[in-house]
Parts: sequence; structure tokens; C-alpha cells
Amino acid sequence: MALYFNRPLPKTIATSEFGWRKIKVGDMVVPVWQRHLGQDLRASIGTPGRVAYLGHISKVWTSLRAGLCFEITHTSCSLPGFLVQSVYYHLHKLFYRYLQQVSAEEVVYETGNSGTWTSGPHLHWGVKVNGIWIDPRLVIKELNNVKRVIN
Repeated sequence: MALYFNRPLPKTIATSEFGWRKIKVGDMVVPVWQRHLGQDLRASIGTPGRVAYLGHISKVWTSLRAGLCFEITHTSCSLPGFLVQSVYYHLHKLFYRYLQQVSAEEVVYETGNSGTWTSGPHLHWGVKVNGIWIDPRLVIKELNNVKRVIN
């Protein structure tokens, strides 16, 4: 089975990619490196958002740094022995509840600017396989001519 996700906000610009970067605090760049565990997509507050793939909401929480967040477990794309999840941070609203099933066609949330680790309205989203963060660009349908398989 392949990971073959949709981008949660298809017509937006990525403002920060997965990987190592220097920490920004307001307009200052602090000389400390931090791993960015996802992709940031520019969006206005209240932009309707979708999930990357069919699944159920396996966790909902608020965090001082990341604001309103939720996690999707993608059981239909998980291989035996592999758990695939995606996370969504800095939300304004979430329209579904814990354990509800959601599809990539439904509006599930509105983007926002919640949390202290945000420099403006956007969606931060990430992908985990067995709890290990991977670069979301590896599984995005529009960026890949062939399906990528986890093995």
C-alpha cells in the first residue's frame, strides 16, 4: 500500500519546510537550531481546511506553543505493522470531535494563528509513520509522479 496524500490547503504557498532551521522569535533569529517537524502553509484566519487522507480524529488538544491542534490516524493507508498519522496545528476552529471519521473531501477545520510559536496565520501540518516524523513532501500526490511506498 502506498502513501499518497492530498495537500490540506491545495492553493497555498509553503512558507516553511520540514527540516532544521534557526529559531525565530518575533523579528529576531535566535542562534539556536531547531528541527521543524512539518510544513507551514500560508493561509488567512478562517480558511477552510481538509485533511490529507481519510482517517479518524485520534487526538485533539490545545498547546501554548501550537494552539488548537488535532491528529488523524489513517488506518486505511497503514500497512500491517505501520501506523500513519497526520497532525494539524495553529487552528481557529475544529468542526469534528475525537474519534469521528473524516475524509479528504470534507472541511474539517479553519486555519488560524493560535499558539505562541506562530509568526502569522498559517497551517502547520506534519506526517508521522510509527511515531517518526517524515517530510510531508514525500507523500504529497501533486509533488510525486509515482506513488511512494513505505517498506
